[in-house]
Amino acid sequence: MTPKTLTETLSLQLRYTHGVANRNLDGITEDQALAAPFAGGNSINRVLGHLVDARNGMLGLLGRGPVLDAAVAKAYARGTQPDSQPAALADLQA
Repeated sequence: MTPKTLTETLSLQLRYTHGVANRNLDGITEDQALAAPFAGGNSINRVLGHLVDARNGMLGLLGRGPVLDAAVAKAYARGTQPDSQPAALADLQA
């Protein structure tokens, strides 16, 4: 399928990246997702949260609502620091 419109292109991109993320995260536990690889580093949860926050903007262009509400998405916004309390981050397994 060759996308013909911006809506088709964004929809295709969102479906593709969702599938790639699911395949790469298969078998990762929530504890593993919350563990930082080194002091000050971003956990898998934070990296995925940043991606989901960016996707919220794309969904808005498609006339769809965000997948994270604004209060949760704020923890993942650009420039935020790794949370010292990882339990406060969203469960992004869905």
